[in-house]
Amino acid sequence: MLLQRRRIQKEVCDRRDRLEELVGERTADLAREIAQRKQAHEALQGDRERLRQALALQEKERRLIAYEIHDGLAQQLAAAIMQLQSLRSSATKASAAVQPGLDVVQRLLEDGLKETRGLINGLRPPALDEDGVEAAIRELIARDGFGGQVRIELHCDMGTVRLATVLENAIFRIVQEGLSNARRHSRSERVRIGLAAKDGIVSIEIRDWGVGFDPAGVGEDHFGLEGIRERARLFGGEAAIRSAVGKGTRIFVTLPVDASVPC
Repeated sequence: MLLQRRRIQKEVCDRRDRLEELVGERTADLAREIAQRKQAHEALQGDRERLRQALALQEKERRLIAYEIHDGLAQQLAAAIMQLQSLRSSATKASAAVQPGLDVVQRLLEDGLKETRGLINGLRPPALDEDGVEAAIRELIARDGFGGQVRIELHCDMGTVRLATVLENAIFRIVQEGLSNARRHSRSERVRIGLAAKDGIVSIEIRDWGVGFDPAGVGEDHFGLEGIRERARLFGGEAAIRSAVGKGTRIFVTLPVDASVPC
């Protein structure tokens, strides 16, 4: 009996030692896994930060180019139009044969100035820097609002605090792409845009009541929607795109507010 008891005690001790060894190995594995995940997370955060910095630099360059076009080419075209108008008003009947040519020149200059202003707005809308994202979106709707054929509603509750420049630009580009997608594909008579900032989160909703589509049939080469998703991920947010054939489309994006400055 004594030998049997000692044997049992030894087996218990051996199994306990083995169990402790297994627990130690598993603990070490978990520690390595946690360290690897932490390292991967830090690497991902680093990549996102570098991408945000690159995006901010890109926007700064766009702004500088837009200013240069505005202060250079646009001013020159505007001055040329004024000079031409002055010349035409002082022209006599003897120069009547020249008037058709002057008309063509003025039309070309006016078209060139219009395209130049379009380039400036495409690079960096001045309203985005001067008055903030809501004003820039209202200007976008007024300028590119489907030629008045579609009712576009903007509901905005962003408060009185300006967001970080790079975040305001991201919001504007997401709305711009959402509107562009609706214009090209939805055939909707109504588009609703909702913007709100609350509890450190910016919410963006772009909704239409058009033909819709099957999300499963849209590949990654659909750059507009994929661009919205990527911008949201880049800023630590999320983008949900819901649609069905004949049921319209709803794009919902949430972005964390990392930094803001007083108006």
